[in-house]
Amino acid sequence: MISVLTRESLFFPDEFYRFYVDYGVRHVCFNAEQIEGVNKHSSLEDRRCEELFSQFFQRFLELVSAGRSINSVREFDHAFAALLRPPMSERAANLQVEPYVILSVSTNGDFSTYSPELLGMKDRRWGDFVLGNVFVDSLEQTSHSPKFKSLHQEIKDGVARCRSVCEFFEACGGGTPANKLYETGRFDSAETLYCRYSVKQFMQLALEAVERSCGLSGGAPRVSV
Repeated sequence: MISVLTRESLFFPDEFYRFYVDYGVRHVCFNAEQIEGVNKHSSLEDRRCEELFSQFFQRFLELVSAGRSINSVREFDHAFAALLRPPMSERAANLQVEPYVILSVSTNGDFSTYSPELLGMKDRRWGDFVLGNVFVDSLEQTSHSPKFKSLHQEIKDGVARCRSVCEFFEACGGGTPANKLYETGRFDSAETLYCRYSVKQFMQLALEAVERSCGLSGGAPRVSV
């Protein structure tokens, strides 16, 4: 089950937990309310929400660890796995910053790449993000177009910027282009609200759990990795 967290949600970790248990939900996922597409604002934009977010998950994991009803929490699965994985250079890269690893195709054959959310969206600088049409264009052809080259370069610059400033770069490999664009207006930016809530918060909580429990023994959160 995927639950979207707004500011109001962060006061009710016990209620969330009881709801999952009552309905037999064993695998849970959380999406922080994002600024994306037509959603221009998030109730989590206030920096004070970050402490509430952390407290929510500290309490939620206490409940998960004490019970035996929930097998995994996706965000912590990813965070603990990131701590165990080899460096980014030795494993699969961030799929959303690599061209044509993700290929999004609309009903009329128009296609785009990088973040799937870009297809169908428009931007004042870029117009749309359609790179070609599967009925008339090949991926090789579109990879030589000025639009693709500009898009690719700005996304690469954004990845480089993340690498230079973020201590958790290895956990995500440079963020998500769509969130960078919708939040900052550019692909070559670094931190976003999305990465603070979807990556950094969980990596910090996972590290704290490791430090407290000396290798996830004792009272550590019981989540799958």
